[in-house]
Amino acid sequence: MTVYEELLDVLRSLGLKEGDVVAVHSDASAFGVPKDLRPLVAKEGVEALFRVYTETLIAAVGRAGTLLMPTFTYSACSGELYDVAETPSTVGALTDYFRRYPGVKRSRHPIFSYAGLGPAADELLRIDSYECFGPKSFFAKMFEHDFLYLMFGIPIQKGATCVYASEEKYGVPYRYYKDFWGPIKDGTEEFRVKSRYYVRYRELDIDDSWQDLEEELVRRDLARRTTFHGAPLVLFRARDIDRVIGEKLKEDRFYLISFLSRPREQRKWLRTARSRVKYENVGTVKKTSDFPRLLREYDEIRPVGDGLVVYGSKVTRLFSTLDFFILQMAKELGAKEVKVPAILDQTNAARSQYLNSFKHQALTVQSVLPESHFRGLASPTVCYHIFSSLAKKRVPHNGLIFTSASNCFRNEQSEGDILDRLRNFWMREIVVVGDAAFCKERLEEILEKTRLWFRDILDLDFGIYTAADPFFGEDSKIKQSAQLLEESKMEFRLTIPHLGKRIAAVSVNNHGQVFYSRFEFELSAPNDVRRCSGCVGWGFDRILYALMAQKGVDLDNEYYREVEQVRRRLEEEQTGRQISRDC
Repeated sequence: MTVYEELLDVLRSLGLKEGDVVAVHSDASAFGVPKDLRPLVAKEGVEALFRVYTETLIAAVGRAGTLLMPTFTYSACSGELYDVAETPSTVGALTDYFRRYPGVKRSRHPIFSYAGLGPAADELLRIDSYECFGPKSFFAKMFEHDFLYLMFGIPIQKGATCVYASEEKYGVPYRYYKDFWGPIKDGTEEFRVKSRYYVRYRELDIDDSWQDLEEELVRRDLARRTTFHGAPLVLFRARDIDRVIGEKLKEDRFYLISFLSRPREQRKWLRTARSRVKYENVGTVKKTSDFPRLLREYDEIRPVGDGLVVYGSKVTRLFSTLDFFILQMAKELGAKEVKVPAILDQTNAARSQYLNSFKHQALTVQSVLPESHFRGLASPTVCYHIFSSLAKKRVPHNGLIFTSASNCFRNEQSEGDILDRLRNFWMREIVVVGDAAFCKERLEEILEKTRLWFRDILDLDFGIYTAADPFFGEDSKIKQSAQLLEESKMEFRLTIPHLGKRIAAVSVNNHGQVFYSRFEFELSAPNDVRRCSGCVGWGFDRILYALMAQKGVDLDNEYYREVEQVRRRLEEEQTGRQISRDC
């Protein structure tokens, strides 16, 4: 019996038949070189061996079947070009041979590409989304069509990539989303795409642990297992492994991993309320070793005191452009634009209870005359003024949305660069007031719009984190833990490359109903409806700092011109729509 016939018999005994759609994940080296094929390999090289395996697999599914193999490159993870025709597969020599086999097609995915041959290949390899494991990914099609998975020379533990798709589907506590950008070349067509990857927290020392998963599938007769020349072959259906994973994760959220060290501490880290990244975007960063010097010497930013700066016309123009994009969000939400003062008077300062929680950041206002007394605060936020204006009033049951921009003041301590911490800074807020569902939906909508703005237009390198305010006082830790557990505060933290850290520039806050009682306003709704307020604040100075650190200090460079062009294009579209309505 030839190796071809022997392998075909083994595949048939597993249950692989003509007409099947099967994804083959492999380590062909595990089989060694079968004795009968050694003369052929000696004469033609190792690809002769891969040809035999490929043609046997093709024969097993027949002309009506479709054979798929992973040809992962991870190109976008490092920003490298993914050339559909040329970039080698990094997941085994057999897969790289298969992608070059006559008639085989390859998908455009810049991280998890697949190659396929057969009548279903076109549909399965078509890219509907560049997400890695989400509902529009190749793996989602795998579950939808319930095709077969063949581990060829390896156990499930070493190559069942579909497990990661199930981790995303059911949600696991040790992963979060990260967007990578990478260029793609497909023939004469070249373009750049974003690919979302469900990645592990870097702080964890863990590894995949899927041995029990394979045994569970075999015990339930959902997987068939055999060997070929001493190496394992395992065949199972995509939906079966996904269903079992879902059941097991309900029992144990850590079922699919092992802790390589400090298991108790790592489990505690995952379960404890703490600031934690929920999403990251890998933006294009212009590396500048002497950024601090360039920033100090830039004439558009002039320090005039501790935490105080005067901006030139170019920065003013950039602020106007940033504000335009935020105002677009506000208009889409139906927000009312209002003007607020820069001083929070004594009564409303007391109502806000700002001094109870943030005394260390407060800047007070009073006259220098001998008989003077505390008159209020230099405004630390915009939203307090909105709540002050609602005092003793009733909010419509369908909610209200406001937006305003103003100078704000906090006693921040700088850590170095002149824009690092400012005592007087410019901030726009969108404030929502209504029932809990209304506020939650609006805050999530604003968060998503901001994420897309930072990712797609500004191309910033940033993360979105659960966060807590820097409360002051004996109960500060309790308040912080509550915020983190409820994820009632989220921050956009922007990368400052030369410092190797991220700074908070946007804050998304769900206040619950606390400000209703403090400012004595009510919601026109039944008593059982939970009241709520929330705000989102964009710190212009900190966004400016991150932009300059990532894209360059020169505000006339190509990047800033392109951002300005996007603004102008949107303004022209708005003008065109307005003219159409007027006509």
